[in-house]
Amino acid sequence: MHDLVIRGGTVVDGTGAPSFEADVAIDGGRIVAVGRVADRGTQEIDAKGLLVTPGFVDIHTHYDAQATWSSQLLSSSINGVTTALAWLAALPPQAAPLIYATDSPDAVKSAQAHLGANRAGQLVEDALAACAVAARNCGTRRFVVAGGETSGAVALALGITRLDIGPQIAPGVPWCAAQSDGHDVAITLKSSNFGADTFFAHALGMLIP
Repeated sequence: MHDLVIRGGTVVDGTGAPSFEADVAIDGGRIVAVGRVADRGTQEIDAKGLLVTPGFVDIHTHYDAQATWSSQLLSSSINGVTTALAWLAALPPQAAPLIYATDSPDAVKSAQAHLGANRAGQLVEDALAACAVAARNCGTRRFVVAGGETSGAVALALGITRLDIGPQIAPGVPWCAAQSDGHDVAITLKSSNFGADTFFAHALGMLIP
């Protein structure tokens, strides 16, 4: 018995291969079988005549303002664009995802004019903090956090109240051991002007046995 079976859909798997008709079985939020699935599902969806595809990741959006009046961001979600949180959940445990916020100076000024500078900044910090919590819940135990305000938002969201100082990554920036929701995590919190261009790769490389 599977959690969910999507039956008879036309699968477009994103690899460039031709589409094909198949069933898709899902357990624990992950795809476990694609093909002819004999076992039943607790929930079943008849997808005959419909496309079954991976979620699409939109790599350039301007949702910072829209999120304040359209929490579901329907312009993307109804077209199959998944969120950063869904993307995180689909990554293998050994992945080291990079999530950041950036835009052109004109776009930043526009958002600040619409929302106010403080509100615009807070929305970004809240979003990055939510991504950190989602990553922890998906099994991530290493966090490299850049930016003073972002560091504070992420540490607060993760419920970190104590840091045990570890080895130094760059002058003034150490790895720290902490507890987050009962899990042992390694975290480093840096301001933007600390460390070289290779800081992220160097930091993660220090934790590889």
